[in-house]
Amino acid sequence: MAVATRIAFGKELTELAKTKDFLVCNADTKACALENFGEHYPDRSFSIGIAEQNLMGVAAGLASCGNKVFASTFAVFTSMRACEQVRQFICYPNLNVTVVGTHVGLQVGGDGATHAAIEDVAIMRSMPNMTIVQPADERAARAMARFAADFTDPLYVRLHRNPSADIYGPGYRFEHIRKKELAQVAQDFRLIYNKAWARFPGVKPMDEKHASRLMNTLKPIIDEKLIYFAFFNDEPIGFFIMIPDLNRVIGRFKGKFNLINKIRLMLMIRFTRKADRVFGIIFGVSPEFQGKGIESGIVHAFEQSIARGEVNYRTLELAWMGDFNPVMIRMVENYVCAQRLKQHVTYRYLFDRTKEFKRCPRMGINR
Repeated sequence: MAVATRIAFGKELTELAKTKDFLVCNADTKACALENFGEHYPDRSFSIGIAEQNLMGVAAGLASCGNKVFASTFAVFTSMRACEQVRQFICYPNLNVTVVGTHVGLQVGGDGATHAAIEDVAIMRSMPNMTIVQPADERAARAMARFAADFTDPLYVRLHRNPSADIYGPGYRFEHIRKKELAQVAQDFRLIYNKAWARFPGVKPMDEKHASRLMNTLKPIIDEKLIYFAFFNDEPIGFFIMIPDLNRVIGRFKGKFNLINKIRLMLMIRFTRKADRVFGIIFGVSPEFQGKGIESGIVHAFEQSIARGEVNYRTLELAWMGDFNPVMIRMVENYVCAQRLKQHVTYRYLFDRTKEFKRCPRMGINR
């Protein structure tokens, strides 16, 4: 059933608020399903009243204190009545405010021509530091909400009043994990691992207990922005797990990893950022999605995080990959643009000398 982009956007933001920290300001209008946001998060919702200029001023003030802020009302008011406030207080200081303008174009219902926003794009695109986006359907609106929640510059989101027909097919998304959801991360990892890795000789399937124990073991050193998952229709289909290289940090402990040094290690990881190199541990994509660019999507998401300054590391080292995995080698060299720095040789000895020697089968080929 067709859903208005404004409704989809608002509902997705309300859902995102469970795991993401942001504030919502509105002008006492039923703009994009954020009117009930305060019922769920009363300390993060502010109704400014029918005073759009004040709305933008308040949003700017909250953002200047380090908050991510969404300011929502009709597009005709965001772009015209509050034009000066958006320009002066949000765009010029380059603050983290997403201005949500609804009822764009001629979709204003019974409000008439005075509420039709047909000049808003021209006005907003002239603002310094402002980015303008407009989702086409419900799926795009939900994806745009997730994008907006992580965007850190001034952003203008245009949303329709009326339901929009579905345009885009099933969607992909790529995002890093959140430590508070580690139990779900463990199960998503297990699901993909058992499809992508457990089918190879010598690799056993992983059960739920094993997956949970693995994530809990890694928990003290996990940087949530180093572990990425790919999803298709909200189902996990790929992962890339990296961890900080702790060798340069624990060297000063001289082999003594007692309780005090464990505490020192945690403090160093969290506050001093002594680990400046990352190890890529494991990459996996469900077989039915291999060859569809999932690896590239994950790498691109990580690359964007680096470009935004969210990752404080200097180098990434992919520990090893065998020549039996040409797909991964090609992906790393062509898409990650990594260089070969080390080459290892593995020797096998057949205790039964009568058996024929066979190379490890190449991955990515049906057997």
